[in-house]
Amino acid sequence: MTLLEKGAEIYAQLVGRRNDYQITFSTPEGRRVLKDHLRACGAFSPSHVPGDSHSSSYNNGLRDGALRLLRQMDMDDEALMRLARERSK
Repeated sequence: MTLLEKGAEIYAQLVGRRNDYQITFSTPEGRRVLKDHLRACGAFSPSHVPGDSHSSSYNNGLRDGALRLLRQMDMDDEALMRLARERSK
């Protein structure tokens, strides 16, 4: 397999994964699960705990997992802002 072919294969896998995430979380049930996950992980909240580097690091780890979901979905800025506003609903 050439380098170009390998690159095309990896790209197809990434596009497929993005589509899987988008399809999964585009249903009403999927949106509820996504919002619950983002809320539980503090995706839209500050992770810093003044004077407590361990808690700050822990919160950053939780938050990173939630942000990975959003990155996988390749959401644009407008969609992210809508989701942030909806998080409390």
